[in-house]
Amino acid sequence: MKYLLILLTPLLFAKEPIIMKLSSIYANDIFLLNYKQSSYYCEPYGVISIAKIKTKKDINPTCKKAFEDFIVKNPKLNNFAKYHLHVEQYYRVDFKSQGKCLLFSKGKKTYSQDLLLNGLAILKPNFKDEEYRYIFLKSYKSAKMRKKGIWKVPTLRTCIAEMFKE
Repeated sequence: MKYLLILLTPLLFAKEPIIMKLSSIYANDIFLLNYKQSSYYCEPYGVISIAKIKTKKDINPTCKKAFEDFIVKNPKLNNFAKYHLHVEQYYRVDFKSQGKCLLFSKGKKTYSQDLLLNGLAILKPNFKDEEYRYIFLKSYKSAKMRKKGIWKVPTLRTCIAEMFKE
């Protein structure tokens, strides 16, 4: 990870958009991007994915099972990135910190926003980025209100409320 940060340093301070090729999708929350002769792992910025939530150390067994059941019953949502993003396609990417990035999936719309809108992630508690907080919060609340993804399962709504003190 230390070496990855060293490699990313020039990208982190770039003042113009970086256009990168998506070379691989590992899951909804991690993908590999190429820029020139280098590869970079990236996770969506400002959100916590379902996969990350279900692996939290303090998750109770009932919640863990509810997340696992949700993933099994919704294979298309579990493979959302593979349907939504396209390997070998170029995307605008803004790197943030610690392997987190904003991948712009459609114009100004970010992949993080897509995850939130589809109920496949939650907004990070205490997310303070003024540039993206409003749009991410709006997407997050929209998914909850429309009962998209995890928000359509009462047990998961309760689990998230307990885990993140909503």
